[in-house]
Amino acid sequence: MGYIPKLADAKIVRTWGGWCDLCFDGVPVIDRVDEVPGLILACGFTGHGFGTAPAVGLMLSQMVAGEDTIVDISSLSYDRFKSLK
Repeated sequence: MGYIPKLADAKIVRTWGGWCDLCFDGVPVIDRVDEVPGLILACGFTGHGFGTAPAVGLMLSQMVAGEDTIVDISSLSYDRFKSLK
């Protein structure tokens, strides 16, 4: 504990490690990728995916089944990044 000497004898109770993915605009992507037939993305949830997983899972299943999603997800489009090339 070179940085915080007073914590030298502290007992570590738990730690966490994980992956936090995010898009540069801070908005996740839930969309099909036209360039790769059959690929549907659900990413960029900035570590909050655990809280949205049930709703996202429902929408992904609707997309796979060819149905409309229960809510409008047009603002989560993958295509919003195409103009950045």
